[in-house]
Amino acid sequence: MIAELKRVAWVGGLAVTMIACGRAEPSSKGGTGTIDGGAGGAGADPLVIAIAITRPLAGTPLDGAVRFRGMTSRVEVVERDVATNPATEKIQTVFAMPLPFDIPVPPPNVPVAIAALDVPAGFVTQVRLRIDQLAAVRADESEIPLPVPGGTLKFVPAQPIAAAPDQESDLLIRLDPTQLVTNTCGSPGVDTARLIGIQVTPVDVATDITPTALNVYFRAGTSPSTISTVVSGYDARARIVTQFSTGLVGLELPADRLLSGAISYFETRPSVEFVTVAAKHVLFDHQAPNDTIATLGYQPYFTSATYPTHSFQTGNTRPTIAIIDTGATLDHPDLAPNIWINEGELPTQMRAGGVPNAGFDFDGDGVVTFRDLNLPGHQAQLDAVGLGKQQGDPAIVDARDLLAAFSDHSDQNNAGTFGDNNGFIDDLVGWNFVNNTNDPTPPTTTDTIMNGIGAVNPNPDAHGRQVAGVAVAVANNGVGTAGVAPFARVMFLRVCNSDEGCRSDLVGSALEYAASKSVDVVNYSGGLAFFKADSDLFAASANNSQRAFDCRSEAQPKAPDVIARLRGDDEKLWQRHNNAFLVTKAAGNCGLLLSNATRPRIFGSGIGVPNVTNIVVVAGMNNVTTLGLRSASDAPSSNVGADVVDIGAPGTNVPTVGTGPTARFSGSGSSFAAPFVAGTAALMLSATPSLRGQWGALRNQILANADKNAVLPDQAGRPATATIRDGNRLNVCQAVQNGACPHPYNLPGAGVFDGGGQGPTTDASTCDAVTTCPVGQVFDPVHCRCGVPVE
Repeated sequence: MIAELKRVAWVGGLAVTMIACGRAEPSSKGGTGTIDGGAGGAGADPLVIAIAITRPLAGTPLDGAVRFRGMTSRVEVVERDVATNPATEKIQTVFAMPLPFDIPVPPPNVPVAIAALDVPAGFVTQVRLRIDQLAAVRADESEIPLPVPGGTLKFVPAQPIAAAPDQESDLLIRLDPTQLVTNTCGSPGVDTARLIGIQVTPVDVATDITPTALNVYFRAGTSPSTISTVVSGYDARARIVTQFSTGLVGLELPADRLLSGAISYFETRPSVEFVTVAAKHVLFDHQAPNDTIATLGYQPYFTSATYPTHSFQTGNTRPTIAIIDTGATLDHPDLAPNIWINEGELPTQMRAGGVPNAGFDFDGDGVVTFRDLNLPGHQAQLDAVGLGKQQGDPAIVDARDLLAAFSDHSDQNNAGTFGDNNGFIDDLVGWNFVNNTNDPTPPTTTDTIMNGIGAVNPNPDAHGRQVAGVAVAVANNGVGTAGVAPFARVMFLRVCNSDEGCRSDLVGSALEYAASKSVDVVNYSGGLAFFKADSDLFAASANNSQRAFDCRSEAQPKAPDVIARLRGDDEKLWQRHNNAFLVTKAAGNCGLLLSNATRPRIFGSGIGVPNVTNIVVVAGMNNVTTLGLRSASDAPSSNVGADVVDIGAPGTNVPTVGTGPTARFSGSGSSFAAPFVAGTAALMLSATPSLRGQWGALRNQILANADKNAVLPDQAGRPATATIRDGNRLNVCQAVQNGACPHPYNLPGAGVFDGGGQGPTTDASTCDAVTTCPVGQVFDPVHCRCGVPVE
């Protein structure tokens, strides 16, 4: 809609003839041209001019027109130094050369940008375009000539527009074709007196910002009736998509209104604390799987990362990790037992409410889980509430069965209905914020997809499942892999899809939901790097084609006012949830060097947010063998910055949950490093419940117990002192112990995992195929790894 850059090309090229009343004027050929800031110069303000046709052209003199074509030769802006003093008015020439234009006719009431002008600071009272030719063009390329009296279109805003340096001002002109175009001398003509300029406040509706979505954070205690009145006061057509009792309202706005106007309206309401726009985020993985080996019971990657911990601590079901991502397959056997259940949506007799052995808490841990619903000996209770095994995996009661049994289309806990009155109907196992439904399953489930040129790429829809598998995949069940915290519950909140990526407003709603359900850890393996358009950020990545590709997808140039807006939105979003939970945040894979000092110029979403103590920013590490052995030092393979990136974790060839029950996916990127820390936090909360709610202390314990100075220079040659805080590398065992890890790197014994079954498989035939080990080491088939031989 509104153009983002400070210079906009008008493209034309066809000869047209302007017919004045009774005589013809010569035509001229045109090519392309650019309005460039002749008067503005450095730091000038981009004044964006947009038009909106207020009604269809059918039945008007322009019936059938699909484009407007013409030629302009001079653009002038009339400005005042003081808005209220006409005596300071002066004319600025911003463009003077023949320039053809070719503008599509927009749908009714949809703004379309026609120009962006660099103008000096001041107060704009008028924009003049010298029009040498103008015609409406039908689909068959026939023309309707439109003479302009005096040859000049004058766009006059209702009030002077403040044009400040490095801020964008927008001028929306609403055109009524029945009034603008009149018959003069038997031919259509433009009545320039009918042009109406409407001022809207600065804020760009730019590339990768959704113009019809806005999150409005009302002040605590604002009544629902007040919220409804404020929303309808903006536009009766604005629709509330999500609403929380805490005051967050997610809006869908009419397409015919400029987003900047909505922002201005809501930010000036006394009941509103702040608003955030919907910026596009991406997921932080970047490699197709390089591994198709069939399932292993307990992946050798976890040998070095978690074996010492799992020999004494595998956690319990009390911690909950929210995966804000693409959702996941609800009946996957490596995840199904650990999917979170919202007890407030269950029949009353099923709820435990934190009381051991109450309701359907058959294993006495104080919460109702799918492990309870699948314990033998309780079929009568399941039958009594109508809970069967028909919808998902026929061998178990899973989330699909729960949705089928208790989705009663009510959010109230009345007779015959079940609900927690939180505004989310039947949110039994999470929420799909993309489709606004109670099923967070993505539309596709395969691990890979073919792109348009026949190459195999990761399937974005599978990302949430894969990330969750690293943190919480069930252990010792004979399928898939094992997560760091194989008993922790997982809440899937879907905010991303393969078509649109992830929207920041949906991330905000998911954070609000997670806080309302008292989750312990939020993992977000997405985001984006935003930077000022004049920043040169990719020099360090020029020699790495994969990194360069990641940079193009993960980092976006923005105008100064836009980056300031997005950074402010980002800070408010994360600061709001500083005391709600621990956040494990992927650093991104672009290889950027981020810092507090450069944050006004370049920043990553959720990275280096001031006045926040609950976020752990996680870099991916890549100097790990395909067997997952930690070396003396590892190298970061992601965005870095020693004062904003907190810790490194495995981020290359990480095995996790694949598409089917026996499949395994091997992914790379900081997306898969962050859930290592999320799972570690869950183990810590199982071992030390008093850390719950002490999110800053939990974060500090993870960082204090990391391997120090265990970071090699990154791919750009930057030393550890510049890349990761204190050279931190995750040490799961020390974090859980809150001290030195005395436990050897041995396999967990029988009974450590659920069911008292055998430990991880040690059959050499199930190990990854290894042809060579590093010099001085041999392959150990018992532990599926290379090591120094012991005589």
